[in-house]
Amino acid sequence: MTFINCYSQTSKEYLKNAKAKEALQDYKGAIIEYNKAIKLNPKDTLAYYKRGLAKLSLKDNKSAIEDLSKVIELNPKHSMAYYYRGVLKSNTKDFTGAILDFDKSIEINPSSAMDYYCRGASKIALGKNGCSDLKKAAVLGYEDKALIKKYCK
Repeated sequence: MTFINCYSQTSKEYLKNAKAKEALQDYKGAIIEYNKAIKLNPKDTLAYYKRGLAKLSLKDNKSAIEDLSKVIELNPKHSMAYYYRGVLKSNTKDFTGAILDFDKSIEINPSSAMDYYCRGASKIALGKNGCSDLKKAAVLGYEDKALIKKYCK
């Protein structure tokens, strides 16, 4: 007798499972589900993006950067992939790389206060003037003005 598997999960079902695991802060479990979704659909930008964010939550910066880079390769207009990759690069002290990612994210979405704030902070970390970016972030609604008070006269 031959066994036939009549049930096979779809990529969307794996994404749903991953979302449920993330809600429980089970990021390792979510990554397993994203891996399954990606195996079924290797061009699924959402799966790469969400897996990258799960890896960010686990502080697996290098691997998260790889996932976000894959998102950008598949969809060069994905501003949030640039933003989070910039955050990760900033976390790993690659401030020059972070600024380039924030530049690209701002080019795609010029109303993102967080991109301006993070780009300004990265410039300051490099010893450059980031005040115009910090002030733009404040104009766009970013509430934390501590860096403006500290670095901008």
